[in-house]
Amino acid sequence: MRENNSTTLIGVIGTHRGAGVTHLVLLLGIFMSIVKGRRVACVEASNHPCFLQAERDVHKYFKRKAKIYAKGNYELSQIMNAYEYVIIDFGCNYENVRERFLMCRVKLVVGNLSYWKLKDVMDFIAQTDNEPSRRNWIFIFNNPVRHIVHKIKARYKLRMLGARYIPDIARLDEEAMDFLNELVEKQF
Repeated sequence: MRENNSTTLIGVIGTHRGAGVTHLVLLLGIFMSIVKGRRVACVEASNHPCFLQAERDVHKYFKRKAKIYAKGNYELSQIMNAYEYVIIDFGCNYENVRERFLMCRVKLVVGNLSYWKLKDVMDFIAQTDNEPSRRNWIFIFNNPVRHIVHKIKARYKLRMLGARYIPDIARLDEEAMDFLNELVEKQF
């Protein structure tokens, strides 16, 4: 899984199950295709059936420039030749997808900083502590508690963005647009 000159691979992984990986992948896909006018593929690379449902329900929001590929329904090398961006949903099992995740040019990690999810986030940070490229990963946290963000950022030197939950990926309000613009323009 290597990038060609015209395709950017964006890997998205969660610190825990239910962190919002699939939601962010589809949100980015819609934003980049409709708002930015880019050719985008959203690809499922975990063992969870979320994309099968998304393929049936969300595809109507994707225009000609974007497509959803559920597990087993694609050959990545062919997808890379057809799209400018390939956004890959790696789920939340870092150990199983590490090699493929590290091959992506842009690496996004999604987590939740609610007190009851903090252990999952800290476990993921510990698990990836020896990854030299981690300083370039972008950690996106839902429910960013200011003092927790400050402590994590200072201790681990992570690139972090706070995000609020965007319930309807087809209706991007001003705050959602600002977040996505910041992510795409400044981070990619």
